[in-house]
Amino acid sequence: MNFNDPDKTNDEMSLNEDDGQHNNIGNEQDDILMDTTDMDDSTEADLDDVTDEADPEYSSLDKQLDDLNSVLDILEQKNDHIQSQLRVLLENSREIRQNIVKESETDTSDLGSTD
Repeated sequence: MNFNDPDKTNDEMSLNEDDGQHNNIGNEQDDILMDTTDMDDSTEADLDDVTDEADPEYSSLDKQLDDLNSVLDILEQKNDHIQSQLRVLLENSREIRQNIVKESETDTSDLGSTD
C-alpha cells in the first residue's frame, strides 16, 4: 500500500494492492504449469508401459462385455416374443370367455321361453 500519496483514496489504494496480488498468483500458476509440462513426458512413457501390459486384459474384458451384450440382446428378443405370445393368449382367452357367456345367456333364455 502506498501511504505517501495523499491524493489517492482508500479505493484506489486497495485496487493497486489487488493488482499486485493477482500478478503474484499469475506467477505461481506459471510455475505450476512449467512443473506439470516437465512431468508430462515421463508420465506419458509410464502410461504407455501400463497400457501395453494391460492391453490383453482390456481386450479380454472387451470381448466378455461384447458376449454379455449379445446374450442380453437374445434375452430381450425372447422376452419380447414371450410377451407377444401372452398377449395373443390373453385375447383368445377373452374371446372364449365372451362366447361362453353369450352361450350361457342364450341357453338360459331358451329355457325360459320353452315354459
